[in-house]
Amino acid sequence: MSLAEILEEVKNLSPREKAALRSFLADDLLNQEESEAFLTQLDADAAAADTGNKIYTIEETREMVSSVAARARR
Repeated sequence: MSLAEILEEVKNLSPREKAALRSFLADDLLNQEESEAFLTQLDADAAAADTGNKIYTIEETREMVSSVAARARR
């Protein structure tokens, strides 16, 4: 089925079916964006690891921020 045929068929959907299609497409796009963001971050982390730079986990980062904040309050 071509895109033109699909678009023509969409016109025949009920409002409920159109809403379901809209939701499906939105979820699919969101998942794709999340996957692209994840892969981009993964590439950056791999490049950093290749250069010998330390990569911190979120837990390590939180601990460092807490430590710096505690020292700043003294």
